[in-house]
Amino acid sequence: GELGGMGNFMEGRDNAGMSIVLDGRPGSPDWDCDEDRLPGGIIAARFLCHRAARVRVARLDDAVGDGAEDDPFCLAKIDVEGSELKVLRGAVSLLRARAIGTLHLEWWPPHLTAMGEEPIALLWFLHAMRYEIFAPASWFSVPEGSKAGADTQWAMVVPHQFPWLLQRWGDIVARAAPW
Repeated sequence: GELGGMGNFMEGRDNAGMSIVLDGRPGSPDWDCDEDRLPGGIIAARFLCHRAARVRVARLDDAVGDGAEDDPFCLAKIDVEGSELKVLRGAVSLLRARAIGTLHLEWWPPHLTAMGEEPIALLWFLHAMRYEIFAPASWFSVPEGSKAGADTQWAMVVPHQFPWLLQRWGDIVARAAPW
């Protein structure tokens, strides 16, 4: 996440893969499973609150430590069920140093919204960190018979197209821009 320390892990109600960690540090907002929403606007009914467990949370910047600029990562896969922006905020030093060449992200705007994030903010954050965004070419209109729609091909998404991505979901890629 974006903050290190201790957190409260809660399993997803209908999908264990849709589990979350809420901030559990002293002074963080209290959460009550009897409420409709948890801190950050998270919908409480989606989680098994009675099974919450204390866990240690580390920022990527802290977990990787110094020296990543000298030995960069080629690829990082981030699939954290709507907490992608929180993870990226905890990796600002790595992103600024271009220590991660390519990010492969699950893009599902409803997950981001459920976690209290504005989906388009993720795209603008990556853009501000000088990463180019790519989406499957099949998401775009392609001429009939063209190979551009193949699942293995990607098309760059420029900032004025970011709102359009809010209507799609799947995987996206962000690549450290050469500029």
